[in-house]
Amino acid sequence: MYIVKNLLSKADVEQVYGHLMGEATWKIGGAYGGIDDPLTHYPRTVAMDANGMHSPFLSGYFICLMSVLRDRIQEEYGFTLPVGSLGAIGFNAQRKGNISVFHTDGDAKGKYIWSVVGFLTPQWDPSWGGELQIEDRTYTFEPGDFVVFRSNELHDALPIKVDTPFWRVSVACMMGR
Repeated sequence: MYIVKNLLSKADVEQVYGHLMGEATWKIGGAYGGIDDPLTHYPRTVAMDANGMHSPFLSGYFICLMSVLRDRIQEEYGFTLPVGSLGAIGFNAQRKGNISVFHTDGDAKGKYIWSVVGFLTPQWDPSWGGELQIEDRTYTFEPGDFVVFRSNELHDALPIKVDTPFWRVSVACMMGR
C-alpha cells in the first residue's frame, strides 16, 4: 500500500468537490452486483470506463492527476505506478446510514491490478468515521490524500458515524498491467 498525503491542495479539493456536486450524472442505486438492499444504495457516477469517457473534464483531470501521483510515488517509494493502463474512474458519495460491502476491484488474472482511492471532501473530521479499510489496515484520511493498493485486496469505507455537513466523496481509479 502506498499513501500520498495532500496530493490535492485544499483549493483543488474544493474546486473538484464543487464541480462533482454540480454534475447531473449521479445515480443512486446498488453499487454492488447482486445486492439489492436500499442501505447499500448511495450516489455514484463514472467519468471513464470500458465504454469510454463519460465526463471529458473529470476524465482529463484525473488522467493528469494520476501522472502526478505516479511521480510522487516514484519519489517517495521508488515504485512506478502503471498510469498508462488507467481503465476506470468512478466516484462515490456517502453519508451516515449508507452501508458499504467489502469488495475487490479485480484479481490476479483480472484486468485491474492497481486501485487508487482519493478523498475529495473539502472538510472531514476523523471522529466522523468513514475511514478506508483495506484488508486488516485502516486508513484515516484527510481531504486530498490518495491511497494506492492491489486491486485484489478487500476494501471499502467504514461507516460514517454522524450526520456530516458534506458528502464523503471519493474517487476510485483502476489500472491494469
